Amino acid sequence: MHSVICVYLHGFLSSENSQKGRWLVQQVQTENREALQTSETRLEPAFKEIITLTYPISTPDESVEKVEALLQTLLTQKIILLSLWGLQWGAITHNF
Repeated sequence: MHSVICVYLHGFLSSENSQKGRWLVQQVQTENREALQTSETRLEPAFKEIITLTYPISTPDESVEKVEALLQTLLTQKIILLSLWGLQWGAITHNF
C-alpha cells in the first residue's frame, strides 16, 4: 500500500470544519472502508490519512507560513506521496 497523505486546504473565509471539508473527509473514510472490505479486487485505501488544519484567515502570509510548516514536517517524515486538496479553489489538487 502506498502511504499517501491528503492535506485539505480550506478557503480564507472558511475553516477545516466547513461543509466541503467534512464532506471530503467522509468520502475518503467511506472509500477506505470499502477498499478494505472488498476482497474481490486489490483496492487500496484512497489515502493513508487526511489532514484538515486550521490556519489564520486574517492574513494570507500567516496562512502560508502555517501550511508551509506542516508540509515541511510531513516531507521530512519521508511521506511517499503528499496530495494537496483545495476544494474552495475550484478543486485544485497537487501531488508531491
